[in-house]
Amino acid sequence: MGLSEKALAHRKAQKKEYRNRPAVKSRIRARIKRWSAEKYGSENRYQRHRSYLARYGITIDEYELMLVNQKSSCLLCGRGRDSKKHLAVDHDHITGRVRGLLCTFCNLMAARVDADPTLTRRLQEYCHGGV
Repeated sequence: MGLSEKALAHRKAQKKEYRNRPAVKSRIRARIKRWSAEKYGSENRYQRHRSYLARYGITIDEYELMLVNQKSSCLLCGRGRDSKKHLAVDHDHITGRVRGLLCTFCNLMAARVDADPTLTRRLQEYCHGGV
């Protein structure tokens, strides 16, 4: 027969208390760093992998393949990516479908146009002196 709910809750609380001890936390953190460095080359790459997978349903390898296919540049403006910044994953906010990789500026612009499709027409009229 299994443990009662009260016993399970007590055991869970004990584990949480144990993991929150500073010495234990640092050992756990070191173990995670070693594992992510072995598997992904760096902890940062591992964090990006988890983020892309959770947000967009793509792996870090799929992101890097898209980056190679786009020649490491924005799909819209063609500018190369900044050495400090990664290209943003552009996706349809309704369907979740990934469309491509964009620089920060183009990604923000695409998000605005997605939110208000008439914005594109009004912007064209404005730029050509029609407003």
